[in-house]
Amino acid sequence: TIDLDEPTFTAILDACIHEMGENETFTKIVGGFIHQVGVLWQTDAIGVAHEHFASNLIKQKLYTALDRLPAFVATTKNPGYLVYLPDQEMHELGLLYVHYILKAKGESVVYLGQSVPLEYLEPLLREKGRWKSVVSIWTTNPDTDRRESYWEQLEPILAGVPFWVTGIGSHEWSGKGVHDDALVFPDLRSLCEGLLEPSATV
Repeated sequence: TIDLDEPTFTAILDACIHEMGENETFTKIVGGFIHQVGVLWQTDAIGVAHEHFASNLIKQKLYTALDRLPAFVATTKNPGYLVYLPDQEMHELGLLYVHYILKAKGESVVYLGQSVPLEYLEPLLREKGRWKSVVSIWTTNPDTDRRESYWEQLEPILAGVPFWVTGIGSHEWSGKGVHDDALVFPDLRSLCEGLLEPSATV
């Protein structure tokens, strides 16, 4: 990543997939790498260009892996996860990894991706019993000055559906005391570990 060496980066990733299998590579190797790149980027140890370089190469692999996994429809009989990034939030790699983790687990997932305004969520959350949880990552949006007002708009839309969030934008925030609805994880790794637990249904 530091050398912007795509052939070597891809060769290492392909070797891991060949030796360990796709699921093990993404859950153990890639998951840890995403966490490490995020830390290095946040501390200015690597530049934005390096972060984008690694992210886009991993995205390509994740898209291919996701395409090979079976998809299921989220219904009241088979509730699933609604996964999205807030409006103007473009840091998608972590969320794409969450999508892979859930889909590999055999869960129903509706993946909305980047920059989703709250008004687009509201109609999807009207159907009671369809969602186990709404999952999001706050990196740059909402920022720390706006997250309380964002939550005040989001919480009524959720209507009791659990909200799982991580990202630097959620640090030192606990859901404004609404712990029954908001569960804040310190990092992407702990969020994914929570999602992989057999009891991750509420």
